[in-house]
Amino acid sequence: MQEIKNKLLKSALEQVPVYGWTNDAIVAAAQEQTPASLSIAGMITPNDLIHYCMNQYNQQLQQELQTQQPVWKEQNTPMVDRIVFGMQRRLEYLDDLIQSQQWHQGMAMGVRPDNALTTRQQLQELIDILVNGVELYDVGHVQRLALGAVYVATELHLLTDTSPNYQDTWDFLQQRVQEWERVFLKNDLSLPNSDTFFVASSVATSLASGALSLIKPNGMNSLATAPEQLWNAFSQMQPPFTTSTSEASSMDGTSPSHYESSSPQRPKETN
Repeated sequence: MQEIKNKLLKSALEQVPVYGWTNDAIVAAAQEQTPASLSIAGMITPNDLIHYCMNQYNQQLQQELQTQQPVWKEQNTPMVDRIVFGMQRRLEYLDDLIQSQQWHQGMAMGVRPDNALTTRQQLQELIDILVNGVELYDVGHVQRLALGAVYVATELHLLTDTSPNYQDTWDFLQQRVQEWERVFLKNDLSLPNSDTFFVASSVATSLASGALSLIKPNGMNSLATAPEQLWNAFSQMQPPFTTSTSEASSMDGTSPSHYESSSPQRPKETN
């Protein structure tokens, strides 16, 4: 039964770019499978599909990083480059979903109250896989939380990136990881806001509050080239929002209209 279910989930994930994170994707996949798959299609929900997606991509990253380790050792690859590689590869797995404009909904589903705990656990698992995969030892909870914040920030940036091959996003990622290294590995507190990663941890916390589902994706374009402005924007996103519980539940981010709310504006640049 579990093997049939996993095959159905894998096939349904391939249908998401067409049908979205819906029962239609599951039914379409079941119709292409065996009669047994069709019989258990009703036992699988879109929530199961999003959790399966996250788990599969995490496992794929773990295998890829293990394969990469001997190459890094031979080439003496710097830690920053290893971390950037791991995060970029994990985000590149989302390409088909982003191209089909389905990942906004996937993220929104992930932060709903009924999914938030699992999403947080899967994000934690992702960071654990990354830390172990790049052979980054002796990093504590705050450092891991900051890496999680960098990943989420880059993921949000990616959603609206129109640059060739997402180059703006990968440049953004490189800069954020370099800042992370300076603060946590080199103990360099000379950054304009040396506590920015503590502020940025609110991004990871917001996964549990559903805050990200209320952010207008287009608003993230303004965050591409200003690290301190990015963290300032994130500091305004700490839960709880002023939105009432009833409003939040009715705007769970699963409809395009839910992204029409106001978003943090980029502060004016100063010379």
